[in-house]
This record gives sequence, C-alpha cells and structure tokens, in this order.
Amino acid sequence: MMIQHCRLPQYLCIILLVVITQLGSAAEVGGLNNATKASSDSVEQLYESRPSTPQQVSGYVAPLDDQQARALLIKSLSTQATADAKKQNVLSGFQQKQRLKASLKRLHQQLNDARVIFYSLFLKASGDQGWSGVLWLAVIFLTMCAIGWVAEKLMGRKLHMLNQRISLQETHQWTTLLGYFSLRTLFDLISIGFFAAAGSLTAAIFFDLPNDMETTLFNYFFALINFRVIYVLSRALFAPYSKGIRPLPLHCNDARKFHHWVLLFTAIYVFGIYTSDLWFELGMPLELQRFLTVTCVGLSLASILLLFTWLNRKLIASLFSDQSASAEVVEQTTEENQPPPSQPHTSLPKQLISQAWPFLFTLWIALLWFVWAFNFFLDNEALYRRVDLAWWLTLLFPIADRLFHKLLTKIVTIKWLQSRSFPERSHHFIHVIQTGFRTLLFGTAIVALAEAWGFGALSIINTEVGQRIISAGLDILITLLIAYILWEIIHSTIERQLPEPPESDGTSLEGEGGGAGASRVETLLPLLRTFLLAIIVVSVIISILHSLGVQIGPLLAGAGVVGIAIGFGAQKLVQDIISGIFFLWDDAFRRGEYIEAGGLRGTVEHISVRSMRLRHHLGAVQTLPYSEIATVKNLSRDWITMKLELRLPYDTDIEKVRKIIKKVGQKMMDDDEMGPNMILPLKSQGVMRVEESALIIRMKFTCKPGEQWVIRREAYRRVKEALETNGIHFAHREVKVALPKELEEKLVGNQNNDSTTPITLQKAAAAAADSIIASDELKKQNRIDDEKADDLGSDEGSA
Repeated sequence: MMIQHCRLPQYLCIILLVVITQLGSAAEVGGLNNATKASSDSVEQLYESRPSTPQQVSGYVAPLDDQQARALLIKSLSTQATADAKKQNVLSGFQQKQRLKASLKRLHQQLNDARVIFYSLFLKASGDQGWSGVLWLAVIFLTMCAIGWVAEKLMGRKLHMLNQRISLQETHQWTTLLGYFSLRTLFDLISIGFFAAAGSLTAAIFFDLPNDMETTLFNYFFALINFRVIYVLSRALFAPYSKGIRPLPLHCNDARKFHHWVLLFTAIYVFGIYTSDLWFELGMPLELQRFLTVTCVGLSLASILLLFTWLNRKLIASLFSDQSASAEVVEQTTEENQPPPSQPHTSLPKQLISQAWPFLFTLWIALLWFVWAFNFFLDNEALYRRVDLAWWLTLLFPIADRLFHKLLTKIVTIKWLQSRSFPERSHHFIHVIQTGFRTLLFGTAIVALAEAWGFGALSIINTEVGQRIISAGLDILITLLIAYILWEIIHSTIERQLPEPPESDGTSLEGEGGGAGASRVETLLPLLRTFLLAIIVVSVIISILHSLGVQIGPLLAGAGVVGIAIGFGAQKLVQDIISGIFFLWDDAFRRGEYIEAGGLRGTVEHISVRSMRLRHHLGAVQTLPYSEIATVKNLSRDWITMKLELRLPYDTDIEKVRKIIKKVGQKMMDDDEMGPNMILPLKSQGVMRVEESALIIRMKFTCKPGEQWVIRREAYRRVKEALETNGIHFAHREVKVALPKELEEKLVGNQNNDSTTPITLQKAAAAAADSIIASDELKKQNRIDDEKADDLGSDEGSA
C-alpha cells in the first residue's frame, strides 16, 4: 500500500457539489410540503374511519387506490409495532423459549467454526494482506496519532501552559475552584479535538484504503478518542495530582486509585464495544458476536465494577457517611473562623444500610447483567437498551450525588448564609437540600427505569390523575425547598445584624437592673423575623393547597369571615397587638431596658406581638399586655439621676456637710472605675425636710443608666466615712412617748423604787415602737416592687 498524492482539491469540489445539490433539493422539498401535509391528513382520516367489524373490510378497501392502500398499511403496521413494543418489558424475553433454543443451536455451530470465522475477519480487516496488512494499519494508526499529537501540541501549546498553571493552584474559594475545574476540562477537550481533527484528516487525505481496512482503522482511532475524553473527565473529577482543584473530598492516593479504576473500566468498555461493533460490520454471525460481547465485555465490566466495590467498600462508605460530610463542613467553617457544627447521630437504619450495601449492590449488578445479557443475546434491542439505561443510572447516581453534596458544602460558605448559629444549622441545611435533590433524582430515575423496562410509567403519568399527582408532588417539593432556603437566608441576614446574645437575659442575680438596653434594630429585628416566618408559612400552606387542587379564593373568603368573627370575639387581643405596634413605633422601650409601666417595673426581657415580659430586679417575671400600659417610664435612656437622703442630728453644720459631700463627689468623678460612668458629680441639695429626730439632707448625682446602683453604694460609704472623720454621725430614730401627768410625776418623784414604774415605761415604749414598725411594714406590703420597700428593708437591716 503506497501513500497517495494529495486529493484536497478533489475533496473540496465534491463538498461544493454536495452543497449545491442539497440547496436544489431543499427547494423541491419546500414545494412538496403542502402536498405531503395533505397526504398525511388524508391517511389519518382513513385510519380513523377504519372498519370495526370483518364484514366492513371489503367495502372499506375497495375504493382505495394503490398509494392510499400503501400509506394505510404502513400506518397500521407502525401503530401495531408501537403497541407491541409498549407491551414488552425486560422480562418478556424469557418467554421466547423457541427463539432461545434456535439461537443456542446456531451459536454451537458458530463456535465450532470459530477459527474459520476469525480468520475470515482477520483477512477482511487486513485487506486480504494478512500480517503485512495489519502492520500497515499499525503504521497508519501510529502516523495518525503522531500527526494528531503534533497538531495538539502546536495548536494547544498555550492551552497546555494554562493547564499546568491551573494544576498547581490551591484555593479555598469554591467559585474560583469551579472556574479552574471548568477551564481545565474545556482546554483538555479542545486539545483532543485538535488531535482528532488532525489524525482523521491525515488518514482521509493521504491514505487510500479498502473499506474494511478503513473501517478497522477509524474504529480503533475513534475508540482512542473516546478513551481520551473519558480520561479527561475522570482527571477533572478526581484530580489525582491536583489536590487544590479536586471537587471530591478524597486524599491524593485515594483519588489516584479511583482514577486508575475508571481508566481500566473505560479501556475495557470502549475498546470492547468498538471491537464488537467491528466484528459485526466485518460479517461475524450475530449469535457469536453477541455471545463474545456478553462474556468478554459485559462480564468483564461487571466483574471489574464489583471487584472495585468490594476492595474499596470502606472508602466508598466513608464518602457517603455523615461523619465525612460533617468533617468537610468543619474544615470549611474553621477556615472561615466560625465554630464547627455539632456531629449528627447515625440512626439504626443507616447503620444497617452502611453494612449491607455491598451485598445489595452486588445483587443489583448481577441482576442487571443477567437481564441485559439475555436480551442482548436474543437481539431484543428495545429491551437491552432499557437495561443499559438502568446500568448507567446506577453508575452515575453516586457521582452526581457526591458532586451535588460537594456543591452544597461550598454553598454553605456563601456570605448570605453566614451568621453565628448557621455553622450549627449547616449540617441540617445540607441534609434537607440533598434529600430534596435525591428525591427528585431518585423519582426521575424510577420513572425512567419503569418506562425503559416496559412497565408504562409515562403512560400512567400521562393520564389526568397521574399528571395531577406528579405535578402536585413536584410543586410541593420545590415550594418547600425554596421556602426553606429563603428562610435560612432571612434568618442568617437578620442574625448578622444582631450582636452577640448576653449570657443571661434580664437583670443580674444581685438584684440590680436598669442598664442600657438594646438598640432599636436589635428590638425590632426579632419581631420582623417572626413576622416574615409567619408570612412564609402561610404562603407555603396556600401554595400547597393550590397544588393539591383546593380552590384558594373561597378559602380566603371563608378565612376572612372567620377572621372578622374572631376579631369581634378577641377585641382585647386586637387591642394588645395594635397598642404594641404603636409603642414600638414610638420607640418607647427596647429589649434590655429597665422600665416602669402598668404599675410594674423591671428589665424588658422579651417582646412579643401581644405582650412583653419584664424581669424584676428581685427575680420575679411579669407579663404585661400592651393594652394595660397607659404610660411608660423608661429608666435606661441617656442618663439617670439618683437622689440619696441622710439623717443627721439637729445641731449639724449644714455648710460643712455640703463641702464634705462636694469633695466626695469630686473624688468619685476622678475615680478610674466610676468616673467614666458619672455625668454629674455627687452634690448636696441641702435640708429637704425635718423629722422628729433628725434633719433629712438630700444629695444627688447623674450617671449612665445601670450604673446608679454601684455608684449609690460607693457614695453612701464614702460620705459616711468622710462625715465620721469630721465628727458628724448619723442620727438614730427616736420615739418620744407622751406619758400622763400622774405617771410622769410619779416617775419624777419615784423615791421609793416602785417596781411597777419600769414595767409601765417598757409597755409604753413597746407600744410606740410597734406602731411605727407596723406602719413601715404596711408600706412595704403595698407593692412588691416598690423601691421604698427596698429602702425600708435595708434600713431595718442596718438598725
């Protein structure tokens, strides 16, 4: 076989003639469109009006011409063949016993003649030249590969350099990773395109081969191209030498192991299938070709798949385990400086599946191979093609599932979803979304398999009831997924605007309150979050009811009537809600502020739609409906003034006391701890009133909200020490008892040491003291949260 001279001009002329011919035929086809359409309509009318009884057949066929009869026969045969194909399923081939026996008999004869058959194929493939023809094919094949390789390197040199740079990249940004992944795969496929084009043009232009030799040559060349395409896709998926752009959570050794197994599977599949097709094209008997394909190719592929599964079952199980998913999320959240999520608990069914899945997978693959082999051997093309679909769905489902899981682990790092608590919710988020994806994918696979295996899944779905069920199910599932994703985004967005929650809401356990509250945003955002959640829930319920075929209009009208009735019956509730809206609109109080409202006081611990919860500084929890509030006294805004009282004797120098208090206030303003919290210093206000046993002198200071209690304690301590240093002491309570004149005279003139006199004095003093104590206790019991009660209690404790 000699190398032929270049025929490129001849090929260009042929291509030009073909294009001109096609343009001319296109005009003819355009002119015949109307006639063809009319003929098709007439055939449809004839077929629809076909006779329903045998007696009507003769009268029906008599007026038909040859063209109409031929078209009607084709229509009838096509309809019958379609109906027969729908009745078939993957198990119907087992009923063809006679056909199986005949095929086995022919196979036995062909196996006896195998040497002759293979020698005949060998001669055809070599162009009747024997081993010299095979050698010449090998030379041409290597020449095609060499020229293709040179073209690939020259034309794809820049792409190769970019690929090398991408392989060395390591990034944690999933968008960048996806870009590298796509670019590298695209560049590799373009390079293979250069290789295929250059090699094919080399053989077509420079070599003139017999048909059988050309078929053999291009058959294996295209097999090589297909192998290289799968190699590129496998390398992109597993990235055996590029950890930074690997889409699956595998170590380098494991990734290389997976990649090599895929290449072995691909080599057997591609070259086995192309060789089988070549045998058939070269004239191998059908039964022998089917038998060799089933045993040499199909059985080898199934065996390799099962061997790979059993040897790597622990690694495969770890890819699908919750612990692996959690570890991946932990790694990503650690990179984002966020706390790791909690570890999920593995349920008993999952544990059983994790242990039994290799056996179930083996049974499933064996079943698929047996059904496929049987129908392939009998040449039931429609049936074994359906089993092919089941085979590829089985292989691609885990890969699609893991890639989608990897995508979800990257999606959870999107800024929209980041918040304090989202790392704890991320595992549940991934589980919910992936469950929805698996449901859609699994449902699609079940429908496709049922239809492919001849059980009429699409015919059931195409019915009115089937379409309604499928449509409603998909609508509900998609609605729930969208609502869940929307709620997670809203939850995280609002949570990002809120500060870190305090360790304990409400006042401190030391009995103090009145600190600065939360901002207005911190107060309103939780209510907005609750309101949006209610809107999402109501919208989802309405959407689900609509998907189920429930008429929403009458339902909403009925709900409106019921709402009006409830509104009349719950006017107090409506009043509470409306009052709360206006209180919040006026910014009367915020969460964490110390207020007095409705006869109660405490720190605002929780704000709801109907009421708010106050925590008294003594620990009591008080729920106050908004409609019970007439005015709000807010003790946590801007500043607070605390007034203190001192009981001093009548002979105290008031001016001296004023100067002492002023000095104490100045020292407190200069204090490193209290000074920043004081706005105005401690100062005296003079004598406020005069009581029976003391002068009541008042002093005051102004400070930041919540700091008045500490400053008050320190002010009392420092003022007491300063007064005692200057010889001024507090006045004690005194009770003056007015005695009758005779008792007073008797007491004054008691010279006989009458023993009844002291007893009488004790009774009088005790009666006076009991009266004062009872009066103070009555004031304390009037209100549990009366600040005067606390003052009285502290006074008694110090007495």
